[in-house]
Amino acid sequence: MSTKRYSAITKCAILSIIIVQYAAAATTPALGAIAMGLTGVSEGLIKQIVSLPNLLMIPAALLCGQLVRIMKKRTLLNISMLLMLIGGVLPGFFGDIYFILAMRAVFGIGYGFVFTLSISWISDVFEGKERADMYGFQAAIGALAGVVYQLAGGSLAAINWRYAFFSLFIMVPFIFLIFFKLPEPEKRPLEASESGVSKGKLSPMTWILSILNLACMIFLFSYMTDLGIVIAVEQIANPAVVGTLMSTFVGGAFVCGLIYGKLDAILKKYTIAFQVLLIGVGMCIMLFSHSLTPFFVASFIFGMGFGGYNPCIFGMVANSADKNAATLAFSVYLAINALGQFLSPIVLGFLKGLFGINVPRGGWMIAGPLLVISALVIVIVQAVKKPKAVPKAINE
Repeated sequence: MSTKRYSAITKCAILSIIIVQYAAAATTPALGAIAMGLTGVSEGLIKQIVSLPNLLMIPAALLCGQLVRIMKKRTLLNISMLLMLIGGVLPGFFGDIYFILAMRAVFGIGYGFVFTLSISWISDVFEGKERADMYGFQAAIGALAGVVYQLAGGSLAAINWRYAFFSLFIMVPFIFLIFFKLPEPEKRPLEASESGVSKGKLSPMTWILSILNLACMIFLFSYMTDLGIVIAVEQIANPAVVGTLMSTFVGGAFVCGLIYGKLDAILKKYTIAFQVLLIGVGMCIMLFSHSLTPFFVASFIFGMGFGGYNPCIFGMVANSADKNAATLAFSVYLAINALGQFLSPIVLGFLKGLFGINVPRGGWMIAGPLLVISALVIVIVQAVKKPKAVPKAINE
């Protein structure tokens, strides 16, 4: 186990990768202004400005896991950040909707690479409690960065819709910090396992965790997809308040990210169950809320759960694979994670139809109780299972 200590500036450089990654949030609040500026363009094409990078993240994440085997991670990260910067800001200068979408595709490829590398870098460099702390700080800083990008994108779009893309220049100082201060992860020689299979491969646990996370994403993502609809259709408040509720969610994620290392040290193997329980409880509170105040409480609790769930699952995925396969493991995890978010409205829509649920809160009626039950099941499984040896590697 590596005992090398890194300076504060080096840790800042590693955490800066997540700030670059969250540049993807900048254009979301600007879609309305962009639609008004691009007259005659269909709503579907406008929405692809946000959805296209998320779609391309899936193949990019999978490709990233293979590219790190043949090139230095720092080189790949530098190329990825350049793709994000070029694809992100050029639409601010010129171009019709098709040029913008082409640039968003370039941005999306870089985004997929950076997303994968931002998580795996911590796994490559840190161990034990320090790794848990860094994952927690990463979640907190990512939540804060998302708010900053959204505020910048929305404010600039209010001046001119093209200026929204200039909010991505926020990345530049962090790119310089990464370029000059980010350490290249130590290369470890591949060895043979007891079975004779070379290390550097994925274990069955990596796939199990990724699939279980896909199921979790399908249910918890209904908070994001249904919140605005419930607020508007049930006339609980002005639709503009959804942005404030999302900020409360981000605030909960930020707080939990800051304390995650200490929380994980206390709860240990029950940390993941606690985080899933918070997500489920937050969703259940919203399910029975008919005024605005409980929605704020629920959003904060949901954010606390989500802000701790991510670093917890990141650590579990990192531990599921051989050290040499960390980036490959995260590439598979992130691709399946993105698939879960994409499938969320489709699967919940099917289940709502299956059970005859036809109300705006229908997704929460299914997801909230299931997440609470899942947390209790995790507690039982963790309590009765015996410690296992590290899973033997298998071929992809």
